Amino acid sequence: MEDEKWVPRTELGKLVASGQIKSMSEALATKLPLREYQIVDILMPDIKDEIIYIERAQRMTDSGRRMNYSISAVEMRMALWVLAGERQRKPHLP
Repeated sequence: MEDEKWVPRTELGKLVASGQIKSMSEALATKLPLREYQIVDILMPDIKDEIIYIERAQRMTDSGRRMNYSISAVEMRMALWVLAGERQRKPHLP
């Protein structure tokens, strides 16, 4: 995946790719949504991530069992930035 050339699709991605934005502080100050992971890869190359919690919730309905997953992750970079995110979604089944 690292061999592929990144083609930015968002306005913030285009600003980062052109070199107009050089730090995460500048990117967050624009108030534009951060929707491409490559932006973080370019602005913070030494970042480390850790998944800290995964939960599966199951409930029974008339049509069968429904499962939801909840995942919490933390991104760290030398104690300068700590980004935490949480995502919930239904499982993708074939």
